Amino acid sequence: RKPATVEVSFDEDYLNDIDLKGNSLSDYTKQVLATTSTTGRGCSVIEYNAEEARPYLAFYTELEILDWHEERRNGRMMLTYLKLVETCHDFDRETRMTAASERVREYVLSETEGLQILVDNEEQPLPEFRGTAVQFIPVVFHGTSDQCAEVGTIPLEDMAQINLSHYRSSVDLEQCRHLFAMPMLFASGVDSDVEIQLGSSTAFVTENENANVKFIEFEGQGVTPLSDALTEKEQQMSALGARLLYNKTSNGEALETVQLRAGAETA
Repeated sequence: RKPATVEVSFDEDYLNDIDLKGNSLSDYTKQVLATTSTTGRGCSVIEYNAEEARPYLAFYTELEILDWHEERRNGRMMLTYLKLVETCHDFDRETRMTAASERVREYVLSETEGLQILVDNEEQPLPEFRGTAVQFIPVVFHGTSDQCAEVGTIPLEDMAQINLSHYRSSVDLEQCRHLFAMPMLFASGVDSDVEIQLGSSTAFVTENENANVKFIEFEGQGVTPLSDALTEKEQQMSALGARLLYNKTSNGEALETVQLRAGAETA
C-alpha cells in the first residue's frame, strides 16, 4: 500500500524507469511480490541496454526459468548456468499487427572467460565491468523464504487443494439437490397407457379401486453430511488465511477490536 523506501546512489531517472518499460522501482517491487506470493518463485536479472548505455532490471516468472546449475568454485557455491525464456512483441507497420515470439537466453559462467551470454544460441558481446570480464551471473532469485535458486514451496498450494476439494463437494451437493429436491409421482395399479397430467387444474381419474397414486419426496439425511463437509472445508480455508470466508459477527464491536482484526487481515 505504501511506496518502497529506497536509499541508493542511482540516478533518479533509473528509479523511475527501472525496467525500461516505464515502471518505477516501487511498481517493480509490487510485481515481484505479487508473483512470489502466488507461485513462490521468480528472478530479477540485471541487463544492459547498449542504445541508452544504462543497466536495467528484467523480471522472469517461474515458468520463464527453464534451467540452472550451481557448483562450488573458489570455496563457495556459485550459479554457473542459467537458462531463461523471454517473450518479445514485434510490431509490423505494414499489417499493423503485433506478433509475439520467444527467445531463449543462456548465461554461462566460464572459469577462463567469465560470463558469456547466448540468445537463441548466438553469442553476445562479452559483458565487462570497468574493463574486466564479469565473474558472476547478475541474477537474484525471489522465493517465499530465501533467495536460493532451488524451487521452494508454493504459498497458496494448501489453500488451492482444499479449494478444489470444496468445489467437488459443492458439485456433489448440487447434484443431490437437483435429483431429490422435487417431489416425484408414484402410481401403482394404473394402466401404463393412461395419460397422466400434473398440476392443480387437472384431475387424474382411474377406475381401479386398488390403484395407489401419491407423491414421494426425499426425507433422509444423505445431503446433510455434504453440507457439513462444505462448512468444515470453509473453516479450514479460513484458518489457512482466506479471511474473506470467515464468519462475520452481527454484534456490536469496539473500534479497537475492528482495528486489530483489520490489521491482521492486511498483514
